[in-house]
Amino acid sequence: MATETRRPLFAGAALQHGAASMLALQLYVDGDDLGALNLYSRRPAAFTDESEHVGLLSAAHAAVAYAAARGKERMSRGLLTQQVIGQAQGILMERHRLTGDRAFALLVATSQRSTMKLRDVAARLARSGELRAVPARSRPERWTRRGRSRHETAETADTDRWSLLVFASSPWPSRSEGDSR
Repeated sequence: MATETRRPLFAGAALQHGAASMLALQLYVDGDDLGALNLYSRRPAAFTDESEHVGLLSAAHAAVAYAAARGKERMSRGLLTQQVIGQAQGILMERHRLTGDRAFALLVATSQRSTMKLRDVAARLARSGELRAVPARSRPERWTRRGRSRHETAETADTDRWSLLVFASSPWPSRSEGDSR
């Protein structure tokens, strides 16, 4: 470290903490840079070619293990996210008699309008039973009934200053109040 010229501030700080030499090995798997394995010694010039060879083998094994653990964690997180979104869809389907696609579309619209991640919107609904949407006074025009077929109805359920817009579809035409079919 005393002869290091590329990073003099780092080398000086390392020397002050007792690191006289260092061997840095990149951790990567199939083009995915995972970080570095840094080995330090209190002796100057402590790392030989053999140390580097053993270090490279260790770094390769560490990179594979770390990549596998990270992949498993991502998969676990993905499954949990999918489960929470499914629970939220089920709540909306049961409560408002929506299809799965419409429930999902409502979750997506709420996520986009509130700038919250879809998984966070779904988790809030699954945890509290409430879907917080756009404030009623700023609801976009395209959420109105305009452009919908005569078989679809748009209903809003106001809760405090928030509105929940639900699109429910029916295979039958709407009946007028006087119609007794």
